[in-house]
Amino acid sequence: MAEENSPYSPRLESILRLARATAHSHGLETTGVEHVFLAILAEPHAIPTQVLTRTGRINGLRDDLLEVLNSDLYRQGTE
Repeated sequence: MAEENSPYSPRLESILRLARATAHSHGLETTGVEHVFLAILAEPHAIPTQVLTRTGRINGLRDDLLEVLNSDLYRQGTE
């Protein structure tokens, strides 16, 4: 993904790689916005992560999102 003339920042490329790995770890072939969101939450230097950390809600958001990703209803909707 990292190209010399890439329009994406190195941080975004890293987040997209992590999102793809997250989707694969859940047994999915496609990467969705939910995986990108989780990847953003895992990047401590990302501005959205810093803002959510200040609110004190970041761990709850991560836990809630993982709960949905691991649910049967989510898995049924992705097949």
